[in-house]
Amino acid sequence: MIEAGTAICVVNPLGQVLVSRRSPNLQYFASKLQFPGGRLEAGESPQDGAARELIEETGLWSSQWDLLSEEIYSPPGRPPYRLYTFLIMWPHETFDGHNNEPDKCGDWTFMDIADLLDRDDLIDGMQESMELIQAHWCESEWADDD
Repeated sequence: MIEAGTAICVVNPLGQVLVSRRSPNLQYFASKLQFPGGRLEAGESPQDGAARELIEETGLWSSQWDLLSEEIYSPPGRPPYRLYTFLIMWPHETFDGHNNEPDKCGDWTFMDIADLLDRDDLIDGMQESMELIQAHWCESEWADDD
């Protein structure tokens, strides 16, 4: 059975996405930028897993979720996995949560979508998610507020 996980793209009204840099000591994707997320537990739905991971990693919670994508990734040196990527339109301009896993990643911060599009230090699958987020952002009512 293929392993499954989640990624949560938290976008604020300024068009910024919540990211953190993974610890250089991790086995996979060391020192890469990441969204909140992680593995699904046995019997857990993708949305329930995303909600759990968001709370575990950042202390944030949301009741409004959109499934942005579902993809299979086969990164070098790691077994293939199914990734469910969710989008949350966060109503606050700043991050008001906390880093619950400082041994796994640095502090969570919002970065501009445009600044993340062409980086080479993103976790696998994040580049594709950034392009989807940018398209979604351009269609949102928040983008019209600029």
